[in-house]
Amino acid sequence: MADPDLARQLAEGHKVLSRLETEFSAKPPVPTALHAIQVRALAQFPGFLQTYSQPVIVNATVLKLADWFRTTNNVVRMHVYKVLKAMTRDQLAKVINIEETAKRLLPVTSSNDPVARTLTLRTLGCLASILGSNLNVQFGIQKATDRFEMEAAIWASDEICSQAASFLPVIFGRITALLTRSLSLSSSSDALSLKLECQLIHMLRHMHGNLAIAAQAKYFCVQLLEDRRDDETLVVALLRALSTFATFAIMYQAEQIDRLMHYALSDPRRRVQQTALQELKRLINDAPMDVDPFVVRGAILQRKGGKKEQIGLSLFFNHRYYCKDLPFPTCPSTCRLTRRLMRLSMHTGRHSHRWGPSSNSKSLLLSMHGNSTS
Repeated sequence: MADPDLARQLAEGHKVLSRLETEFSAKPPVPTALHAIQVRALAQFPGFLQTYSQPVIVNATVLKLADWFRTTNNVVRMHVYKVLKAMTRDQLAKVINIEETAKRLLPVTSSNDPVARTLTLRTLGCLASILGSNLNVQFGIQKATDRFEMEAAIWASDEICSQAASFLPVIFGRITALLTRSLSLSSSSDALSLKLECQLIHMLRHMHGNLAIAAQAKYFCVQLLEDRRDDETLVVALLRALSTFATFAIMYQAEQIDRLMHYALSDPRRRVQQTALQELKRLINDAPMDVDPFVVRGAILQRKGGKKEQIGLSLFFNHRYYCKDLPFPTCPSTCRLTRRLMRLSMHTGRHSHRWGPSSNSKSLLLSMHGNSTS
């Protein structure tokens, strides 16, 4: 037997949706007020979706928004995009007519207006959790050629990579082709901007979802790291991508830790050193048990220089490892001081005068403990 409360809520939801549709389509008193009326109606949809979250209501709402996106102008498309972007994954999971939603959005990707195409790519990226496996959506995103919409296409592709493993083999070839071409034309106006190149590199972190692509992606990043070692920004992006990749692909963790150690100890660029140390901390926390963080810490502290030593302490002296050689694993004052060092490592250059170099890291922590107990 049907729940009377559910039936009442569905009836109210359809009534409110009809009222919002009427408001959106209302004839303005003056032509210049049309956009104001439409935007006012769209602004009510986030609250409406929270109040009426039944799958039938959510499905009808998304289809209506897709219709308005296809048939209106860029001002309305922008606000439709904002409504869809504000939807949670749980709400999007309730959409029933997924193919129909894609059919209503995809025609705009063939528009002559680059702004309309860009907004469509952003909208498809917002709906990646439900549209990511759609082959037409995957193909439509790759059609972007204009510089104005390339960034939107990269963002949408990144969102789909995190949702659809079937997209990885397709987009990996596209990423490598774009990066290879752009880097070979680095002195030409046809090359991609450095920001877009870093975004493409950042996408490679998803390739662990396909074992066949994973090895190719890792090899490509390592080769790119060797070829572009003089470009500081690209080196930082590649180290971060390889570390994120190694977090999921466990068989590459030891190799990545060795690589980060090399850059932390040997690279003269401060930004590269800091990135390598921060990524080492992230990997060490998830590394296999045979990786001793104190060995890594000792290698870092062998290098002279107050800032590097402070960052090394902040990265590897955390309460997870106190039990190995320190008797105060839960000392509140020490934890506070360690967190302070952690903040220092994330904001290089701030308050550097407060922490001078120390020749013995353990004695520094013991002195902290002594000061806190006195």
